[in-house]
Parts: sequence; C-alpha cells; structure tokens
Amino acid sequence: MKIITGFLTGNLLNDTTNIDIDASAKRYAELLHDAIASEFPQADIIIRWQSGEGSIPYDLQTAIYFSPDCCYDDAVENITEHVNWIADKVWQSFEWIIYASGTNG
Repeated sequence: MKIITGFLTGNLLNDTTNIDIDASAKRYAELLHDAIASEFPQADIIIRWQSGEGSIPYDLQTAIYFSPDCCYDDAVENITEHVNWIADKVWQSFEWIIYASGTNG
C-alpha cells in the first residue's frame, strides 16, 4: 500500500511571527510521516507540501493506493479518513513548530 498526503505551509499557522515556517513545515512532515508509519508500518508513505494557503490542491490531498490487482473501495475511504485524523493530531500537538533564530516561543 502507498499513502500520499500533503499540506500547504500557509495553512499550518495564522500567525508566523518568530516562526521558521520552512523548518516547521519540514518538521511537521517528518512527524506526520512517523505517525502514519506507526499506524501503517507496511505502507510506502509520501508527504508533500508547498507554499500557499487555502484549499488543498488535488496533488496534496490524501490518496491511498493498493497493488493493481486489489480493490478496496471501503478500505480506501476508511484509511483516508484515518490518515487525515492522524494529520490533525500531529498538527494539534504543535511539536513541529520551530522558532526563528534569536526568538523563543
């Protein structure tokens, strides 16, 4: 199984004062990857992101792929919802926030 999901960096925080948004986005992607991997250890996981805010472009939306000879329509929907739930939990932890040099949160 392959899990692809992503985000727009501008959707991470409303106020980026004193935040290193590039480092924070990278850290969020790392934590998200690890959290998904802990739930789906056999999956190939790809996390994508780009600058911007607003609606998530199609290529950053969560997608689940099984081998070509399998078709699990219900499973795809359930896994997609679970991956999005994991992403929310990681975001809500705020452990991914990296402050700019010389500042403290």
